[in-house]
Amino acid sequence: MTLTFDADGNLLSLHLSGEPEYAPYPLPDVWRAQLDGYFAGRLKTFAAPVFFSGTPYQQKIWREVAQIPFGQILTYQDIARLSSSHPRAVGGACRSNPLSLIVPTHRVVSKHGIGGVPNQNSRALEVKRWLLRHEGVEI
Repeated sequence: MTLTFDADGNLLSLHLSGEPEYAPYPLPDVWRAQLDGYFAGRLKTFAAPVFFSGTPYQQKIWREVAQIPFGQILTYQDIARLSSSHPRAVGGACRSNPLSLIVPTHRVVSKHGIGGVPNQNSRALEVKRWLLRHEGVEI
């Protein structure tokens, strides 16, 4: 997991898959507590400063996705209906999500299975499946 912050401590990005990197700074306590709580099953909603960097359309989709409760899923088509969009465009916005886990695009699935994830790599699909199982969802 890789997190980046701005000078004010706002979370700019959180990536769940990829190569481990050296972290030059300690994880802020507020994020350590929230991530520990989420992975321990105690925290259902994140509440700490984040910065959404994306197009107005992406931000609109991310706001919809952010409303999906812990342990529930919606399809790309569901999000498209809520945002007056198209499922493929929703998928594109989900792939561009810089705040994985915080904006829980892992809770957005296809109507016929788990759906896509950034870069479509198998590791990312494993992470998405793990997160859904962690939240009690079986796909």
